[in-house]
Amino acid sequence: MKFLILLCFINCVLSSEKISPRIIIVGSGASGIAAASRLLQNGFNNITILEAENRMGGRVYSAKMGEYLIDLGAQWVHGEKDNVAFELAWPLGLLQRFSEYELKYGLKIFGSSGKVIPESVATPLVDYLVNISGVYDDIDNLKTGSFGEYAEIKLNEYFENHPEITVYERKPLLHFLNMLEITNDAAANWHDISAKDVPILPF
Repeated sequence: MKFLILLCFINCVLSSEKISPRIIIVGSGASGIAAASRLLQNGFNNITILEAENRMGGRVYSAKMGEYLIDLGAQWVHGEKDNVAFELAWPLGLLQRFSEYELKYGLKIFGSSGKVIPESVATPLVDYLVNISGVYDDIDNLKTGSFGEYAEIKLNEYFENHPEITVYERKPLLHFLNMLEITNDAAANWHDISAKDVPILPF
């Protein structure tokens, strides 16, 4: 009798698992939430989401910066065709299409004082960084072998040949170009990037 009850219990458990299997989703970012939503829509109810942070959203979240609230993450939507993020955001006017024209001639660099660096200075400087990230000379003579060391040598040469860029502007501009490079390579500093392996900036 006990065996029969146990057999019925096991059968009920197996049957219920076939109907609603246990599903674990790692991460409650946009993909994790979307996966959970789609599963629930299709009748899967036994879902557990594991999240390392104390919030949902993944890379997309709001943060306090001084007195202001800013939104972080989700700067880019990669691709338009069959991209649900594009399909949701585009009709709301939240996106702008990328173009070389916009990047080159819509670029504005501000100093720490809030003063705009003239476009006649900013655009050639960024163009120069793009060009040196694709062609290397004397790379074997670098002490550290980092892209940061190489870039600073080349950019200081550029500054010497462009006296319109004052001595006071050079350090902030180097910092800006460092930040520009590390957003492309996902590094903490361009001195952490190998000069031999750095990809060409995509502009």
